[in-house]
Amino acid sequence: MASIGTLLDGGWRLCYTDGTGREGQVAAGVFSEDRKANPSQTYGTFGGPLCSVADGERLAIALALEKEESNMIAIISDSQAAVHTVWNLSRGQPPRSDIELRIHQALRKDSRERWLTGERNSSPS
Repeated sequence: MASIGTLLDGGWRLCYTDGTGREGQVAAGVFSEDRKANPSQTYGTFGGPLCSVADGERLAIALALEKEESNMIAIISDSQAAVHTVWNLSRGQPPRSDIELRIHQALRKDSRERWLTGERNSSPS
């Protein structure tokens, strides 16, 4: 797995994602940065009454994939469930929820390179 410094030096846009839940509600947030002249960004969304914090984690990844314009995006997530979902979707598993459909559509919409920490047998170029 590549280090943060290696990813930044390689021109990748890093997106740190997180989901949280409280009292039956879920929210998602993203902080992104790179070493180019592009400014750091912070954005998020309220997911409403979703099933779990893992849904919030997946929502944060969907948000990052939809909003970021860089050609090389590295998603950094602490959620094994979210990483596993993206792994499966990128290999053809059909989406099982609206959030997974958003991720699926974002992965298919263009040819940008994407890398997700924790992805087995994969690393950034």
